[in-house]
Amino acid sequence: MGINFNDNLNRMWSDLMCLQTLRNNIAHNFGQLEQSNEYLQNFISKNDNIDIAKDTQEIKFNHRFLKDLVPMFENICLELQSSFQNKDIEL
Repeated sequence: MGINFNDNLNRMWSDLMCLQTLRNNIAHNFGQLEQSNEYLQNFISKNDNIDIAKDTQEIKFNHRFLKDLVPMFENICLELQSSFQNKDIEL
């Protein structure tokens, strides 16, 4: 049993997992990206407010990136709540 992820929720969840990867690298690798994947590269390339330094693999973001996180989390929560209310649950 679990939530049935529609395309929008699936994309949002993927973004959330990318944020988790970035957070882990900031917290545990002194802000340097140790490992990347296709999803993370796509997330970074579509976001003008975050970048990875080519020479040091240092994660760089500006204040807009942080300001964008609140609406992103709000949208994920609203989408999850909608799935619960609509009983989009796989058995």
